Amino acid sequence: MALTKVSYSMITAAPVNVADFGAKCDGTTDDTAAVQLAIDYCLTNHRDLLVNGNCYITSSLKIDKPVDDPTYDEYFTILTDSNGGFIVKSAIAMFSSNIAFTTAPVVALVRFQNLVFQCNNSALNAYVLDDGRFLRTVFTGCTFSKIKCLTTTSVNTQSIYFLQCNVRRFVGIFFNSNAYTYDFKMVECLIEAGTGSALRFNNPVGCSVVSSCIEGMSGTAIIYDGAQALDVTGCYFEANGLDIDGTDGGTSTSVSYGVCFNGNYFSNSTATYTVKWGQTLSGCISIGNWHTGSMHDITVAPTGIVVFDTAQNSLSNIPNLPIIQGGFNGQFTGVVTGLTTTVSDAVQFNRVGSTVTLKFKTMTGTSNTTDCTITGLPSYLWPIKQQICVSRIKDNSVINFGLAIVSEIDGVITISVGAEGVAFTSSGTKGIESVTITYSLT
Repeated sequence: MALTKVSYSMITAAPVNVADFGAKCDGTTDDTAAVQLAIDYCLTNHRDLLVNGNCYITSSLKIDKPVDDPTYDEYFTILTDSNGGFIVKSAIAMFSSNIAFTTAPVVALVRFQNLVFQCNNSALNAYVLDDGRFLRTVFTGCTFSKIKCLTTTSVNTQSIYFLQCNVRRFVGIFFNSNAYTYDFKMVECLIEAGTGSALRFNNPVGCSVVSSCIEGMSGTAIIYDGAQALDVTGCYFEANGLDIDGTDGGTSTSVSYGVCFNGNYFSNSTATYTVKWGQTLSGCISIGNWHTGSMHDITVAPTGIVVFDTAQNSLSNIPNLPIIQGGFNGQFTGVVTGLTTTVSDAVQFNRVGSTVTLKFKTMTGTSNTTDCTITGLPSYLWPIKQQICVSRIKDNSVINFGLAIVSEIDGVITISVGAEGVAFTSSGTKGIESVTITYSLT
């Protein structure tokens, strides 16, 4: 197709208009070839592309803007100032690339601004982006209607941003990453009326969903499988099948670190407990959230999670884990080592701010060693530096005062005799007597 005319926009810094390349933008005429010609011109001449009207696309538009190519350090922006955009009527991806694609994204620095992406039939597997080809791609003020953003296969997803976007009436999973998900950001977006789930992250790393509304999903609002820094803050969840699922539908075996749910509102989920935690290890916190029903399902991971939330019904399905007004309590199994026969029992804990109180039952036994330690302290009760507490101990059947030293490295509590912290005698009954000790995490 030849260029139809030279417009003022083509000799100034203004965006190039797709109409200048023959696009009708009426939603029914096939504009694929005209838009492709316009994209190629813009990339060659480092220009942005303006879409005024609805361009009907019958095959994927190719954006050949290589990752980390110094020729293309700036964003290529496709935008509209009149509710323009793209419509498909078949199961295709709107945007792809001719660049060879195997194990990593191949296109970078593309921005879609104020566009409307739509499919005439939500049941079709139509997408805006083709698999995991795009990196460092931004959607600003865009509307997605009856169409999904992407589904990746085995390629990692990185730096896909949604800012003030509107997503509705899709079928399936709107954003479905099946490999590692790096640096996903969603801010001030609306996702509503989806037949399926909104966001699914496989091993999200440095990802966040902030100040957004996810409402009316028949499936789950946010699904993740393992995490290394996942933040969901200031969001509104209502009438979803499930709000947050860290078990990836019960199939997850990955461990999460640094998951934070902060200042969210949860309402009317059809699930009994609407926030479902997967495998967790440390640094996971839920704080300042409100739920109109029951909130935390911690069946998979009853330790490693700190909760400071409020729910009208039940806060958690694990008794004694969360508590009220800035603190929480619970128990763990303390195991005394250094004895001939292992002795263990429940140790009650209470944490308010950075202050931790442990309540021990009597745990004693016989041995022929001079060492005695207690293991089992959950990682969220480990101090950042060694703590030394006064304790009550039994040494060779004699009850006395001693020391309990809480390690900052592994949470092991070493108990010793007297104020000087000397070793136990080499034989007889030893261990810890019923006692309460308090220390600071800082």
